[in-house]
Amino acid sequence: MVVCLLLAATGVAGMATLCLSRDMPFGTAVQTLRGHGTRGTEYILYTLRAPRLLCAAAVGTALGTSGAVFQTLLRNPLAGPDLMGLTTGSSFGAVAAITLCQAALPGIALGAVLGGLAAAAAVYGLSFRRGVSGHRIIVVGIAVNAIATTGVNYLLTRASVQQAQPAQLWLIGNLNGAGWTQCAFTAAALAILLPAACLLRRALGALELGDDKARSLGTRVESTRLAALALGVGLAASATAVAGPVAFVALSAPQLARRLARTGTPPLLSAGAMGAFLVVTSDWAAQWALSTPLPVGIVTAALGGGYLGWTLLVAKTR
Repeated sequence: MVVCLLLAATGVAGMATLCLSRDMPFGTAVQTLRGHGTRGTEYILYTLRAPRLLCAAAVGTALGTSGAVFQTLLRNPLAGPDLMGLTTGSSFGAVAAITLCQAALPGIALGAVLGGLAAAAAVYGLSFRRGVSGHRIIVVGIAVNAIATTGVNYLLTRASVQQAQPAQLWLIGNLNGAGWTQCAFTAAALAILLPAACLLRRALGALELGDDKARSLGTRVESTRLAALALGVGLAASATAVAGPVAFVALSAPQLARRLARTGTPPLLSAGAMGAFLVVTSDWAAQWALSTPLPVGIVTAALGGGYLGWTLLVAKTR
């Protein structure tokens, strides 16, 4: 039920993204969608806005699901690819591809995925001591995040202005220029990783009860934890490869979905749908609700930071 409501809300926000703007009247946009537009209006809707909308939904779905996987795996509502250094690792790989190799989209995507996987391997390897605990993963992840951030800053200071400017814009979290190629890449990643997340959902639920109880239920603890870590990394890296590190979505989407579903753990599908809704609405606000268009990462960071502050304030007053 919650998933259906969130998908409907995302659909409404998507129609607003397509039809409500300053440069095209609402009636013209509707007529174009009905097949009665000009070449110019069809180009705006189907070449510029539609792929950007679908990319926003796919990126939000990947980030929301990734955050739910990590928060369930580590039994921590503040866990996620941002905190654990995985997003920063992807950012390092992408910035290296931009500044060192002058790579286009395929190279940037490959660098982001490889950077995320390298950060995940470092976190898992450094935190492994006869098994892996959630607390140890988070502590090591914070250290890896700091190291990767230092690497990103080093690459930016060594790059020329022509190289550093697009890299810095990408690091904010940006959907400008998103086209059908980016949509195809993210859709292919979701087509593989979302079914895998659904298959892993029961094992993740067992892990949340604790390692001993999970083993008593027949769950292979370390293999399940490693599979979940790889799944979360793949989702976060695929989103980061397309839009850059869109802040706070992986943190806030699972918690908002959990509140709506009234469950103890973040539901994976609801978290993905909530992530899509957050990114689509934030991108519309970034494009049209303000006087100057902004990267979507600025809006999500403002909303996510406000949500985190509100959560801490509510927790303090209880």
